[in-house]
Amino acid sequence: MRKYSEQEFQNKIRKIRERNRQLMYLRGLRTERNLFKKKRETSKLIALYLFVLLNAIVIYAMVAMWRFGDLSYLGVLITDIAAQILTYGIYCLKAYKGKKAEEELKFERYKMTYEDSPQTDETEQDGGAG
Repeated sequence: MRKYSEQEFQNKIRKIRERNRQLMYLRGLRTERNLFKKKRETSKLIALYLFVLLNAIVIYAMVAMWRFGDLSYLGVLITDIAAQILTYGIYCLKAYKGKKAEEELKFERYKMTYEDSPQTDETEQDGGAG
């Protein structure tokens, strides 16, 4: 075990504190960047998949009705369109509520950040009169 002089000890402590300060800055930057980073939403992918799938069913039903001259596929066509509308409506409602909750959370973080910061009266006193 190496013995350090007081000067060496203080230098080591200063370097460690500086490194820790830099790590804290980097961590803060990473946190801020991640606050506004776009995330992939699986619900959008699911809605897109359902949209493509249901439209394929609609096209198949139309071709089958035209080709075979049989209107029994009309029931599939009508229920499929109703399912598309219902699916899209549910997705829109879910997306609206999710976005609203996310924006409220951001607003609360913003309020907490700026309410805790110290306010000085110097800026008010220096205002417009010189």
